[in-house]
Amino acid sequence: MFLIFTIGCSLRLRGNRTMKPRLLLAILAAGFLLLGCKKSSDEVQFYRSVNGRTSLRLISRDECELSDGSAILLGKYTRQPDALRVVLTTMGTNQVIYYRITDRGIQDNDGNMLLLPDRYAVAVEQARVAREAEEARQRALQEEQARQRLAERQALEQRQERDRIEREKKEEVESAIAKGTAAFKQRSYREGIAAFERASKLGSGAALNNLAWHYATCPDSMRLDGKKAVEFALQATKMEPNNANWLDTLAAAYARDGQFMEARSTQDRALKLRSGPDPQGLARFKLYIQEKAYQEPN
Repeated sequence: MFLIFTIGCSLRLRGNRTMKPRLLLAILAAGFLLLGCKKSSDEVQFYRSVNGRTSLRLISRDECELSDGSAILLGKYTRQPDALRVVLTTMGTNQVIYYRITDRGIQDNDGNMLLLPDRYAVAVEQARVAREAEEARQRALQEEQARQRLAERQALEQRQERDRIEREKKEEVESAIAKGTAAFKQRSYREGIAAFERASKLGSGAALNNLAWHYATCPDSMRLDGKKAVEFALQATKMEPNNANWLDTLAAAYARDGQFMEARSTQDRALKLRSGPDPQGLARFKLYIQEKAYQEPN
């Protein structure tokens, strides 16, 4: 600028004549044009990918540097109306890359974006926010999966514990019924009743049925008790309403308690549920018609 001013002044003073305005304006315009070209030639433009690994630096009017994070390649570039043509020479081979110019930066044919510095800062912040959101989502997902695994493990342990309890209860019931049955055969009624009552408290319908049959048909008349027989038989048939054997016991209990109408209707239902003939059940039905209770022989 100083040089332009000096030239203008020297021309004006030479011969003590005033320079023509058009010539002075031309000189000034040429000077400004030179300054503009100098500025554009020295201006450095820098583009960078969001992850920071790839960058393109325009270091002069036609020279550039392309870096992939591990190496820097020197090349030439030319500007087109809406694109940037970059030529890289590696091992004697030219590689041409076209970048489409956008308001955010430049983008190659594969969709990879290299951003301007101001857009790069915004993109990095957006990527950070998205990454943190994804990490939070992944943590929440992992926590939910851990809760589900814990719930599944607890449910499995609970099932296994229930199965163990049921298995032990079943074994205890079977043992108690076996002891009760053996005791009744030996006429050890007190011991047998204790065993069946223990099994009935564990939810055994068979034990309830055996107690009802004992109180309804015991050979020892001193042990007969119609009300107890009906009570135990009703509890058993409530558990299995269509069990023909247990309905047969309930009919005997009704008869022992003097409820012969209920005894006949219950026995009739038991006979109809049988898949085949039941001579003994039919014989007891005939007793109930005669309003007589059934009692096992000694």
